Amino acid sequence: MRRLLGIALVAAVGLVGVPAVAAVAATGSDSTTTAVVKPAGVSLRYPSTWTVAKQTKKSLAAQVKALSKTNPALAAQLAQTDLTTAKFRAVDPGAASGEVSGNVRVQLVKSPAPRNLAAFTREVTQAYEADGDTVLGTHGVTVSGKTAYRVDLTIPIAGTGATPTVVRVGQLAVPRGSTSTVVTVGAPNTDAGAALIDTILNSVRST
Repeated sequence: MRRLLGIALVAAVGLVGVPAVAAVAATGSDSTTTAVVKPAGVSLRYPSTWTVAKQTKKSLAAQVKALSKTNPALAAQLAQTDLTTAKFRAVDPGAASGEVSGNVRVQLVKSPAPRNLAAFTREVTQAYEADGDTVLGTHGVTVSGKTAYRVDLTIPIAGTGATPTVVRVGQLAVPRGSTSTVVTVGAPNTDAGAALIDTILNSVRST
């Protein structure tokens, strides 16, 4: 399940800038942009002030290098990221280097979603709590008339200070036959961060 859901803990940390690219398809408004991520079969809305980013081997290496200074264990996990699953990423460029940055990532993984909510809950709880994360809850949601599964959690990220930074993450697994589309949103662990995660994940639609 950890592989199915991707690396949620690194999805929530804005550490190193990545190059901006055009969205697969997007329309803007005063507050949000709608991205249609055709390879993953979904659309979603995210803040218009965010930057669409393409993760390459070069940018991933730079992120791993920067993170290794403050959290070597997390850097090692980031280094194992499978770039072939990444289909879309947008990040808030306003956060300072090393601070939690709001972002959304879409991945298409070659694993089916769990059979039901009980199986999903069991698998994500075991996987995330084994890594020291705190699962806040799981539930089934309806995405374009079909059942998908969501998990919300907090992740402690070691830093240079004595107290770890806590990141909030929401993750949605949308079944697509033998594959799954996974949408991960990271944000600061605040009420505003939780509301941002809800807004983005609630906007996900199948295309």
